[in-house]
Amino acid sequence: MINEDNKVIQSYEVTTKKRRFKDIPAFFADKNAGSYAMPSVFIIDSDGIIRYSYLGKSFMDWSSNEHIIQELKELHES
Repeated sequence: MINEDNKVIQSYEVTTKKRRFKDIPAFFADKNAGSYAMPSVFIIDSDGIIRYSYLGKSFMDWSSNEHIIQELKELHES
């Protein structure tokens, strides 16, 4: 999905200003850029309901694939 106007990251409220964090990766060092999406995961069901969400506390805080798979399995079983 192309998100040139940042509407998706704004609608999920996962934006942050780059200057707030010390651990911002070098490839985000664009002086003209304003907001970035924090590492985040949303599992949304077929009715559009968010069943799981994860928002990293820093740019290096990612949810593991194993954790996401476990969440999917639990949601599938319920």
